[in-house]
Amino acid sequence: MKFGKKLMCLLLVFSLVMGQGAFAQGVYQDIEDHWAKSEIEYWSSQGVIEGSNGTFRPAEDITRAEMMVMIDRVMQFNKKAANVYDDLHQTWYTTAVLKNVQAGIVQGYEGKIYPEGKISREEAIVMLGRALNIQEMYGATQFADNGDIASWSLGYVKAFTEKGYVKGRPGNKIDPKATISRGEVVKLMDNVISGLYGTGGNYSEDIDGNVVINTSGVTLSDMTIAGNLIIAEGVGDGEVYLDQVAIKGDVIVKGGGENSIYFNSVTVGGGLVVEKSDGKIRIVASGSTSVKATTLKSGAILVEKALIGGGFETVMVPAEVVGDSKVVLTGNFTELNAFSKDLVVELSSKTVVDIIAVASGAEGFKLSGAGKAGTLKVEANNVTNSVQTDRIEVAKDVQKVVSNGKELAAGSTTSTPSTNNT
Repeated sequence: MKFGKKLMCLLLVFSLVMGQGAFAQGVYQDIEDHWAKSEIEYWSSQGVIEGSNGTFRPAEDITRAEMMVMIDRVMQFNKKAANVYDDLHQTWYTTAVLKNVQAGIVQGYEGKIYPEGKISREEAIVMLGRALNIQEMYGATQFADNGDIASWSLGYVKAFTEKGYVKGRPGNKIDPKATISRGEVVKLMDNVISGLYGTGGNYSEDIDGNVVINTSGVTLSDMTIAGNLIIAEGVGDGEVYLDQVAIKGDVIVKGGGENSIYFNSVTVGGGLVVEKSDGKIRIVASGSTSVKATTLKSGAILVEKALIGGGFETVMVPAEVVGDSKVVLTGNFTELNAFSKDLVVELSSKTVVDIIAVASGAEGFKLSGAGKAGTLKVEANNVTNSVQTDRIEVAKDVQKVVSNGKELAAGSTTSTPSTNNT
């Protein structure tokens, strides 16, 4: 069911700042005949958007600064970039702009960020797509003006169209270069975000769309999420609990600490993506939890505890990671694929990883701990292993591979009799 219509137990502290002035709690004078009246009234009633002097100005174009403040209020970013922009001075939106820059939502051009400039429809889609980790889709859209869509926005416009977040304008046009109004932004946000949890507490309600958690102390239980779940930076180093939750899309984790994000009997239909800026995050899987594919874009601790499900089956660390790149695994894992340079992986006691593949770009890979690896496949130079390993395969022309103090020759295969590690 659509968030904001029947999910009455959800308390919001999402503050969408559209301008300066007090929060509006009543009906605005200028929205009575507006097509987004219900959305504006609803989000206003939740303390989400604001107008001034009893008006909302729904037809007025939104500025880049207003859009960035909006996104910051949703995600609760906790780090900001240095101010290197000639046109960004200290004012009510400065911090939010710099947080958006740090998060990769926007970037300036030739020393300017143009905070007071109006944004286009395609820019708004890209900004929301980046913030909410909407996966781009490639190929042409069905719009008659598809050729007017910039190459840098086409993937997001395609995704938003296919998912039903945008439907275009009369004449089968998306009108990508046109400005976007405040009312249109409220409607777009209402389409993209179906659940926002900004207050700690226990929640249980099926949600037909994407969900954002932006604070710690939230527990979701006995529910189905039809879209993606984003555990945002606003969670900080706090805790989030998921208990018997089915997520049909992806789970993106950007917040949470070393004590921790808990998955109990959770199924993830898409993938789990972890991207904590300082690399200090712990995710615990228990019960019948099943996550077939996990991508670690930062360091992380993955723990399987009292598990009867598949757990974290396949783990991949891409070439680019943020923060601390140390990965600690506890449990039984099917496969670990390493692409990141100087990655450190620790296998805790009684941990077993069936296959560890070290790609050619993962030079300086280090494997340590009291756990065990089944097969270690090495295609990178300067790899060090100190865990018990049944089989090590070293690719041709690979140099400086050391396992338990012994250097292994390029193109060699080494087998060690298996012993019980459990």
